[in-house]
Amino acid sequence: MHRICTAIVLLIAVYACPSASRAADNCARWEQQIQTVQQQMRRSHTAAQGNRLRARLRDLQGRVAHGCR
Repeated sequence: MHRICTAIVLLIAVYACPSASRAADNCARWEQQIQTVQQQMRRSHTAAQGNRLRARLRDLQGRVAHGCR
């Protein structure tokens, strides 16, 4: 019984935690998206578009801050 519980806990830990390569891929993708949003913010846009871009930028920066460093 103890072995079964240990195996279940290990499986949960493996699938619950992203692998290092997947985390690095996510970080690289988020960094690229941040650059894209920053470029879009330099162009002219409506107030609503600007609000969406700023919200997206905050979200991406939060993901990078909490998941990459």
